[in-house]
Amino acid sequence: MFNAPLANFDANLASAQEEGWCFKASSIAELAEVTGLEALPETVTEYDSYVAAGADPDFLKDPAFLQPIEDGSTAYYAFEYNPSAFNTFGGPRTDEQCRALDANSDPIPGLYVAGVENGSLFCSPYYAVGGSCSGLSQASGRVAAKAMVEYIANA
Repeated sequence: MFNAPLANFDANLASAQEEGWCFKASSIAELAEVTGLEALPETVTEYDSYVAAGADPDFLKDPAFLQPIEDGSTAYYAFEYNPSAFNTFGGPRTDEQCRALDANSDPIPGLYVAGVENGSLFCSPYYAVGGSCSGLSQASGRVAAKAMVEYIANA
């Protein structure tokens, strides 16, 4: 939205359709048929009602980004993809305050590790659970921030 258009967009879109992970239709109802997403028309109607009201009660999306889906276009697209995030397995060892630990497992003063780089909590079976690092990213950021504030206040 805020950057230049993607290079080779039309060619890449055509490739995605040929590879079978991009679907195109002339209406939302047709797109539902092509993709097998039976609830798509109702879902789009509900979302578009949020757009018209200027508020998204389901996900609290900022109204500045609410845009209608069914807008009289002659082409609608759906993409099949698997959302993912990268995280570190192993990584720097940390304690319960997200302080980085040295080789003797002693906290390194003033050094904190949060987000997906804090891999101390990850091991099997987390690697097979898509998005599992999202919770750690949010929680460890908060824990580390609180610990940093205390460290700075006492420095």
